[in-house]
Amino acid sequence: MLTELINKLVIEIENYLCARFDKNWTDFLLMPGYSDVWITALVVTLTESTSNKELIELRSVAFDNLDSYAKSNDYCVGYNKFTPPDCDSSIWLARSYQSMRRNIPEKLIHFINNHRIPNQNKCSTYIISDGIAEFIGLENRQVNGWYSSHDCVELNYHAIHSYLLGQDDESDFLNNNSIFSSYWWPTDAYLICFDAKKSTSFDTMMIEHSSTFINSFENLVAINKLSKPRNFVELINIINRAKSYAVNDDQIIRLSYLIDQFISDPCEHSWMILPMPDHENRDKQAKWDLNGLVQGAALPDVNGVFSSSLLLSLCHSFNI
Repeated sequence: MLTELINKLVIEIENYLCARFDKNWTDFLLMPGYSDVWITALVVTLTESTSNKELIELRSVAFDNLDSYAKSNDYCVGYNKFTPPDCDSSIWLARSYQSMRRNIPEKLIHFINNHRIPNQNKCSTYIISDGIAEFIGLENRQVNGWYSSHDCVELNYHAIHSYLLGQDDESDFLNNNSIFSSYWWPTDAYLICFDAKKSTSFDTMMIEHSSTFINSFENLVAINKLSKPRNFVELINIINRAKSYAVNDDQIIRLSYLIDQFISDPCEHSWMILPMPDHENRDKQAKWDLNGLVQGAALPDVNGVFSSSLLLSLCHSFNI
């Protein structure tokens, strides 16, 4: 029964992603518009294992368009074509090259490595030269949080770590028994799917901490809109746990329900937050500075492309 449910979800998601394609994939609607660069790179990466012929063809078209755009911008890319470049979007671009069995351009590697924080094994989303402060009309000191280390970006970097280092990556900072601070995300659950081929020990650690939303998110989002993200996180955790542990009948029934709920309307299951926290504070439950149009926005994946890609990646890592 578990196999049938996972296969059903895979088929529905692949068909949905095909239907949402128009030269690229787009999702999230921030003040600068939809993301067409970061999201496309993410989808190309996370659909690597698909056997859907149409989706394979669309991945190829999307990647060619992405490669052409990246080349015209010296491989420095951001959220969309109008925003400053950032490390996270650029890592997804690098991962998309890997997923298409293409060499990662040297300029892209150089840009990513420039975001390594000196004397730390950490990454920041932006550095001052990216121009994010000027873009949003703030001073650098006001966006210090964006210049600090971010676990979600570090996890993404870790997925291509050995390639960028030119050697096997024997370190595993993920198995440090610490609770992640997702930073851009209200829950750690999404991170499970960023690199779903991670070790079982990492998966197990993440399961323990991924169900909790940061308090600021629950305060920002109306109660009637919390059911989708809550169900989505539960769906991720059940599927992820089933990779290592037996699933009982009650969990199968619940899984079936959650899958049907997601398939019926894939939009607005994942949310992004745009905080300006105290960059020295690593406690994700602490008070965040959530004020204004740029700071404090809690925004859903309005097209359902982000959520669908995360789930598909997780399902493809499932050995059934």
